[in-house]
Amino acid sequence: MEIIRLTTWIAAPEERCFRLATCATFHEALARGAMRRVPKDLEETPLIGGDELIWPGHRAGMQLRYTTRIVAVRPTGYFREVLVTSRHFVHLEHDHHFTTLNDGTRVRDEVRYSLLSPGPAGLLVSPLVRRYLTSRIALRNQILKVTAESDVWRRYLGESAEPAGDPLDSNPGRSTSRNKGNKVSTERLQDWEMAQHHR
Repeated sequence: MEIIRLTTWIAAPEERCFRLATCATFHEALARGAMRRVPKDLEETPLIGGDELIWPGHRAGMQLRYTTRIVAVRPTGYFREVLVTSRHFVHLEHDHHFTTLNDGTRVRDEVRYSLLSPGPAGLLVSPLVRRYLTSRIALRNQILKVTAESDVWRRYLGESAEPAGDPLDSNPGRSTSRNKGNKVSTERLQDWEMAQHHR
């Protein structure tokens, strides 16, 4: 089994980072390859247990598309995705951890996965998949960081998502409605990846 660990520091409150990372609307924005402006009356739709995320991907001609399901959510510090379907993975778990620091939030990702490809083929495929997963997670975290550290987060969480006062207060009040059965496709996250590689 392979393990990938990444840590990203964000100068924003823990709750803001967590709510963005588990916001269906924010995931749709990632899918379109930009932090697009969303309608002001659009309500925040949190991802919850049972929701599925579809991740595309290509590396060296391989189709790395896979689907994960949210199986655990512990606001505002943790959520987990596990593999549902894939052509190349036999196992995948992605743990997302959010921890308040004195000057912001530490976002820690840990991905554990195994590939279907055995023998020599697996030796060739493994480093390609590892680079793909590492770059995708790093890119998503960079977008999360830029969004959370600017006023762009208000497009997804609402103008009054946090009270006035300490900008690093991680306990703002919240009232949201949850709709079960969301299926969030990130089909165009690859556009972001391609844009980054060609800069």
